[in-house]
Amino acid sequence: MAIAVAVKIGFEDADKKRTSTVVRIPTAFSLPQMTEFGQGVAQFLANVSNCKITGVSLTFEIDFAGLGLGTVAALAANVGKKALFLWNTITGGRGARFTIPTFDEAFVSLTGDAVLIADPDVAAFISAIENGLVVPVAITVDFTNSRSYDIVSLKTASELHAKAG
Repeated sequence: MAIAVAVKIGFEDADKKRTSTVVRIPTAFSLPQMTEFGQGVAQFLANVSNCKITGVSLTFEIDFAGLGLGTVAALAANVGKKALFLWNTITGGRGARFTIPTFDEAFVSLTGDAVLIADPDVAAFISAIENGLVVPVAITVDFTNSRSYDIVSLKTASELHAKAG
């Protein structure tokens, strides 16, 4: 069930420092209406801010509690332990990256920080990113980077150790 739509507006100051603010709207509107709303809010904010508006994004928050997806965190769960995945895109020069928080240590090499990409669970995840994910309406949705360039292959995957908080 969709809870709300988050409209995130990005700002950039004269020193190229970035920040953002989020406003929320009900889910009853169409995507074109939400897009127009985002553009309108961005204009109002531009009128009262000294910053440059860098963009607007829409985020649909969905409650998956009923699906039983990790309903209880494991004792070893630590959001500071992450796996970093770097991807090649169809353009070659502009890659993609993302992290997976609380990455399971069972999928990391015992002798280093390399993710075990041959493990069946990890390999299935990588294949879905590289080849797209088939959704119930019988289409394949491709993963992309922030510029909408299709992700085509894994470049590297390794464990990160960062402070949580």
